[in-house]
Amino acid sequence: MPEIDRSAAELDLKFVSGDDFSINIGFPEEITGDIFLAGIVKNNEPVVSFTLASTSTASLGTVNILLTDIQTAELFGAYDWYFERTRGTETRTLIAGRVGVVRR
Repeated sequence: MPEIDRSAAELDLKFVSGDDFSINIGFPEEITGDIFLAGIVKNNEPVVSFTLASTSTASLGTVNILLTDIQTAELFGAYDWYFERTRGTETRTLIAGRVGVVRR
């Protein structure tokens, strides 16, 4: 039977507690006006939100998600994370996965 899969892409993250952490997420389209949100959760409760910065041209867009060393210093162990976009009235979780934070 045909299937439409709108589930989030899976991407697991691992970093060291007390280090800065950032990644760029690229889009093959212009993203001006889109609203992005990313965060780390544990047991479905918010733990920390990423700082987001986006850039866009007529044909490409990039969102940088960042946690500072001060934010990651409070983390250790296993968490979940998500990255979502709202475009117009549609909100979708685009990427989600596990987060592993290790001590130095």
